[in-house]
Amino acid sequence: MRVRIPSMRRDSDYFSRLKEYLSPLPGVEKVEANPVTGSVLVLHSIDLKSVEDLKPVSDYSEMSGLFKIVVPETSPVSLAQGLADAFAGLNEKVKGVTTGTVDIPTLAVLVLVGVSIVQLSEGVVAVPAITGLWYAGSILKHQLSKENREAPIP
Repeated sequence: MRVRIPSMRRDSDYFSRLKEYLSPLPGVEKVEANPVTGSVLVLHSIDLKSVEDLKPVSDYSEMSGLFKIVVPETSPVSLAQGLADAFAGLNEKVKGVTTGTVDIPTLAVLVLVGVSIVQLSEGVVAVPAITGLWYAGSILKHQLSKENREAPIP
């Protein structure tokens, strides 16, 4: 088990004390402390089936004022949800930079229309220009229908 304690990074005395306190615990076979990285590696024979199995180590280290084990609450996120969340965050940043006047769908429409105009000016009329305009129109249509659904009823 590796425990990271960034707030104590480079504190050699703290990590020496930590090693001294954790080594005699039942089930702890070896403790390697690294003050440069701010972490301690605890090699143990404790049968970890859940976080509760770490309770004795957690209680002891907390009572000694060394550290507290905090398990972040996470739930599995699908790749699609992760991408959607990242896109939403990026969209908020774009809105912040443009004071809310431009968002990513609007930016996509502008880029696709621009690419289509360049393609048309170069005489590439067949698929690329039409495809670009089609996608720009689809995004714009989707954005407008979304705004209409979210508009308050007068």
